[in-house]
Amino acid sequence: MDRLLADPLSLPINRIPQHLWGAVGDLILRQSPESNKFAERYGSMAWDIRHATAAPFADVFTCDRRVAEFMGNFRTDRGLARQLSVGGEIDQVTFANTLREQIEAVAAVST
Repeated sequence: MDRLLADPLSLPINRIPQHLWGAVGDLILRQSPESNKFAERYGSMAWDIRHATAAPFADVFTCDRRVAEFMGNFRTDRGLARQLSVGGEIDQVTFANTLREQIEAVAAVST
């Protein structure tokens, strides 16, 4: 596994789930599975990671705040636009404006 993750030619589809599981793994291990907070925080993590697997391939990527925090600079480090999420870093107006800008930039390149 370490060789796969260290290989710069490794498919991004392998790297993003590993990156996210690595980011969240520590936090999960410090929680009690019986707690309400555990279910609230990590109940959807498998689905979130499944969704985030598309991040390296999408021109524009939106996600929830938690996934955005775990992803960090994964997209920008690879030359892609930063993932967008409401809350945390940006408010709804900034989200909408940035989303529009990213979509328009993709459309301009595609035509």
